[in-house]
Amino acid sequence: MISRETELIAKIDLHSGRRDFSENKNYVEFSFYACFYELLNVENSYWETNLNGNEIFEILTSLNVDVSRDFLIKRYNDQINNDVEVFHADCDEQVFAFFDLEKEETDQNDMFFFGLRCLKKEEPIVN
Repeated sequence: MISRETELIAKIDLHSGRRDFSENKNYVEFSFYACFYELLNVENSYWETNLNGNEIFEILTSLNVDVSRDFLIKRYNDQINNDVEVFHADCDEQVFAFFDLEKEETDQNDMFFFGLRCLKKEEPIVN
């Protein structure tokens, strides 16, 4: 049984068996809370915004991280869903974005937590 669990962990854990994490110094991470409907400028929402809703996706596209805007909106609007959706870059599994879609009962601002990891050389693009 332990052997099967070890095999499963090796398949799904990108860092399984790693002992040297020195390459992490080449990456930077960003994270922030934002209003979901404001950041994505979702149609028919009551939030006013100066954003066009594509800013975050333009950054992700430049990092080769493929994220479906429609998928995120569908998942966020599912009141039962509280998942964290993680999207990796096509060419580097260390480059990724995550959307924590947990909904707090007392949240009146439709907040979600967003995180992004990219190479240091891409930091100016993200900033």
